[in-house]
Amino acid sequence: MGLSFAYYSLERIELGLYGLLVKLQPIFVIMLAYLFLSEKISTKKIPIILAALLSSFFLAYDVEQGIELNWDKLSGIIAALLTAFCLSVSTISGKALITKNLTPNQTTIIRFFLGAVFLIPALFIEPLIKTINIDLKTIFWLFLGILCNAYAFILYYKGLKDLEAVEATIIELIM
Repeated sequence: MGLSFAYYSLERIELGLYGLLVKLQPIFVIMLAYLFLSEKISTKKIPIILAALLSSFFLAYDVEQGIELNWDKLSGIIAALLTAFCLSVSTISGKALITKNLTPNQTTIIRFFLGAVFLIPALFIEPLIKTINIDLKTIFWLFLGILCNAYAFILYYKGLKDLEAVEATIIELIM
């Protein structure tokens, strides 16, 4: 779902703005980890969160020229923030599953299964299948992409087992 929002956003706003807004992911993780994982929000993080939110507003809109409420830009900004939110939900749900003694492999399988459940119906809403040229080369690259992605998530969930969700997200953004 997050990638769907990402592609929608990238059609409407500049890549630089999109990248900066998606980097707000740790803020969503901090809030969701507090709500669902009982991770503490230190008083040191609160001014940083507020500064990041305020900065993102100034980056999204040129205040000197006035705030222009263009629907394309606004919907692109919202979609970028939804991308960050979806990635955060993935981190929080992964951390919750890992703490319930699921293995990183099982957590990755659940993540891919849920992604398929949400995205397969989208293929029928907008006939994407007609636009995809499926040949042996495409199938190979698709398989390789899924395999590499799965391995990356397994490694991520192994690390998430020993870290707080916020720490893992910040390290993920740095890498």
